[in-house]
Amino acid sequence: MNEKTINNWLMQSEYDNQTALAMLNSGRYLYVAFMCQQAVEKLLKSVFIRKKAGMPPYIHNLNRLCYLSEINESLPEHFNEFIIELNTYYIESRYSEDIQELTKEIDKTKAEYIYLHTQELIKWLTNNT
Repeated sequence: MNEKTINNWLMQSEYDNQTALAMLNSGRYLYVAFMCQQAVEKLLKSVFIRKKAGMPPYIHNLNRLCYLSEINESLPEHFNEFIIELNTYYIESRYSEDIQELTKEIDKTKAEYIYLHTQELIKWLTNNT
């Protein structure tokens, strides 16, 4: 896979990361969590391409992407735990009742926690993969 494809995933990741911040600033807290999940997913797909020289699978599971990219064992434990949590915020296949429950769970404090931990994870992935 070429650098253009990797850079495309990285640009999409950065766009989603900036969107997460916009959602945080506008009080759309559920979408902070979703966009953080998306930013990490796309960054992990760029890692996969760099390490495996092929297209990443069409999956959204962050744990699985870490495993397939062979970085899961090098991730610090607190990032492994955070990835498990972040995985739960992938929304596409959820029913409206689930989204309503998630909206109740994610207040400003939780959204800030998710956003800040995502920034730390992105920095670690960028510097260590």
